[in-house]
Amino acid sequence: MNAPLRLGLYGCGARTNALIDSVSGSGLVKVTCCYDIDKNRREETAKKHNASAVDTSAKLIGNKDVDAFIISLAPKFHAPAAMETAQAGKPIFLEKPIATNLEDGRKLLEKMREKGIICQVGLAYRYLPVFMKVTDLIKSGAVGKVIAIQYDWISWIGILYEHIYDGRNWRGDPETGGQIVYHVCHLFDILRVWNGEILSVTSVSNHLIFPGSLTDNENFIILEHENGALSCVHFSEVCKHSTGLGRVNGSELTLEFEWQDNSWIKIYREARRHGPRTPDEVLEGFDANVLNNEIIRDFVMAAKGEEPLKVTVEDGFVALKVAFAAKKSVKEGRKVYLSEL
Repeated sequence: MNAPLRLGLYGCGARTNALIDSVSGSGLVKVTCCYDIDKNRREETAKKHNASAVDTSAKLIGNKDVDAFIISLAPKFHAPAAMETAQAGKPIFLEKPIATNLEDGRKLLEKMREKGIICQVGLAYRYLPVFMKVTDLIKSGAVGKVIAIQYDWISWIGILYEHIYDGRNWRGDPETGGQIVYHVCHLFDILRVWNGEILSVTSVSNHLIFPGSLTDNENFIILEHENGALSCVHFSEVCKHSTGLGRVNGSELTLEFEWQDNSWIKIYREARRHGPRTPDEVLEGFDANVLNNEIIRDFVMAAKGEEPLKVTVEDGFVALKVAFAAKKSVKEGRKVYLSEL
């Protein structure tokens, strides 16, 4: 059996532990060194994995018993931590977003390219089972030519976090850039997977309540793809519940899908002018959770040179550009081309 990939953890919070726990007992990885600014957190994580705990990032990065790194921190620390860790020249798994501004994102992209570092970005919607099936239906040609995709992201997070920042929850920190930057980047990425490269972004929004919120209350974002197809995102941060509803209109069929506890896909093959909209087929039973084990498995295979990297730092930078193009479009009241940024 191949030796496990020895991991150094830069940040020992909930997301890091979820990733590592997903492959517990698999033999894929072995945590050997842990660093976190929180002494208790790094020591608890180190004890859990029979690893060493270090009190500086320099000691983590210089550890000779580490083959690769996982960086998962509050978003504003991702780019600085990745730039620092790149000094070791070893593979890096970097949580999204890669940065919270375009300048830092561009510098990070250049650094990873310059040093030839394998850097996988945690754009996890590619690993949601219901989205993976939508990807299969599109890539197999079953949908035909994709004409347009709509997605309603209904969220309550803004109500709880983003209109008040008390210094404790990073989601309310103005330096995160708000949900469009740190959260909706997942959706921008999967829409690019489904619909191809993004040419331009047009966005409108309102901000009728929570005047101090990082993200506008309601956001409508239209992505124009290079192949002529469109994607339309409705993102709400002030709903009283949370769900994700999507539709793919193709030349051969229409897909409707929901990502929630009981995720499903409805397939419509024939147009109907009258009568009930009964789907021709319904696919159900999708796990609502991200397949963290597949994320780590892909990182390990890429780090060892056994498979190509599947989610790159370039992918992370494009998602960041789309987010800031949406912000620029709202501010200037016009279509923004990604080539401007």
